[in-house]
Amino acid sequence: RVLLVGDARQHQAVDAGKPYQQLQEAGLAVARLTEIKRQRDPTLREVVERLSRGDVDTAVAQLDAQGRVQEIVDGSARMQAVAALYRAHSKGTLVVSPDNQSREQLNGVIRRELQTAGRVATAEHRVRVLVPRQDLTGADRRWAGKYAAGDVVRYGRASQTHGFEAGAYARVTHVDVPANRVTVTDDAARAVTYDPRRLQGVMVYREAERVFAKGDRLQFTAPYPEQHIKNRELGTIRKVTKALDVEVRTDRGAIVTFNLDRGAGGPRHNAHVDHGYAVTSYSGQGQTADRVLVYLDSERAGEKLVNERFAYVAGSRGRDDLQIFTDDRASLARALSRDVSKSSALERSADIRQETMTSPQGQVPGSAAVAPGVTRSSEGIARTPADRGFTDGELQRARVYLAHPEVQTELRRHATAPRSHGGAAPAPTIEPRHVAAVIRQLPSSGRDRRPVDLAHMPQSPRLVVEAATRVATAEQRAAGAQAHAPQAPNRLVGHTPGHATGHSHS
Repeated sequence: RVLLVGDARQHQAVDAGKPYQQLQEAGLAVARLTEIKRQRDPTLREVVERLSRGDVDTAVAQLDAQGRVQEIVDGSARMQAVAALYRAHSKGTLVVSPDNQSREQLNGVIRRELQTAGRVATAEHRVRVLVPRQDLTGADRRWAGKYAAGDVVRYGRASQTHGFEAGAYARVTHVDVPANRVTVTDDAARAVTYDPRRLQGVMVYREAERVFAKGDRLQFTAPYPEQHIKNRELGTIRKVTKALDVEVRTDRGAIVTFNLDRGAGGPRHNAHVDHGYAVTSYSGQGQTADRVLVYLDSERAGEKLVNERFAYVAGSRGRDDLQIFTDDRASLARALSRDVSKSSALERSADIRQETMTSPQGQVPGSAAVAPGVTRSSEGIARTPADRGFTDGELQRARVYLAHPEVQTELRRHATAPRSHGGAAPAPTIEPRHVAAVIRQLPSSGRDRRPVDLAHMPQSPRLVVEAATRVATAEQRAAGAQAHAPQAPNRLVGHTPGHATGHSHS
């Protein structure tokens, strides 16, 4: 028996695809946990509940009203403020940053603050560690031109052809881009040249220098099966010798000993460590702390780093407190509200079909041509003229709702059900805009803040699909006349008056 445990609303995979969500869309049996247990502070629990539903604007407003948003324009002063608060409450505190550059800077500032306080020893030991090249996707690792001399490669699977054991390391010494060949040298000084497309399960790292001392917080950046250490597990260094023998007490209470001296033997597994004061939100997904300090810089706050998923992950790590340090309070809610959910290949195929239907020529748009009338948002969401009147966020939330297995089952049932009035007319195709029009009418759903998780939907999928069908049917009837907005769907059970559909038609 296999149980998959996760949260589709947290960060999606770095590489292409979203298998966890697609398994659910394919009909895998799902049990949903809806009651939040981590937050012991009821006011913080309410904030996290809103973040989990995508109601970021209200969540940020609540945090601000509770005094949990600090605006400090200067970046250095903002980092120093984070370090000072960490120093005052270091036990049970975790710092979360959206990018690796600010994470490394925060680690340095916090370390110096703790060294000044005498909590981290000044006798430091300089070591070389392995940092994942996060700029490389799985597809990138298939092409020699993406590698650089000096990169360290770890082979997750054995290769008899090239003589690599599972878990072996090698260093890139030469790259032949035209031939798509990479030459590496392993720990035994053996040179091997191969086509990177032929090997699977490869990870690529760059070397970096770190200094560690007694009292330092440590993060393991790869699993360590021999010591029963999980990826991204945190601990505190209890002892480090001149020979670089290290003793770490993990946050779960285990004592781990290993050696960081790689010497002439080449890269080894023990090099997968880093400072653990500040972590990225990706690394923090499995963490729980008493207090969480979130660092944000609007100049680096691109949508791929700071968005609705970052807000949910970072905001839900703490049991008792959450403090956000930003340089721009006014734009905080807007930055944290951005939706960057990935599309799957199946969804992209649906986009192409929709674009083809809107093209008089019926051609599938390529890289140089797009079907007439179809545009794409900055998030890559296909928009037809009929989608006018809905924001990208509304359309994306409707897509997420339509992808739920329960909704997919209801859509299939509805498509095959006998039609009324003779049953000859086929069921209309339900598009995201039809669902978006229905979601706008749900109780307590302000624009762009709709609950789309079935656990938070007050109506059953059957009622939503029936209402969306009425919208689609009205749209079909009005299409020939190019008229005005289609009729609004009948109100759902529990509808709160005052929410117009806002739907328009070209």
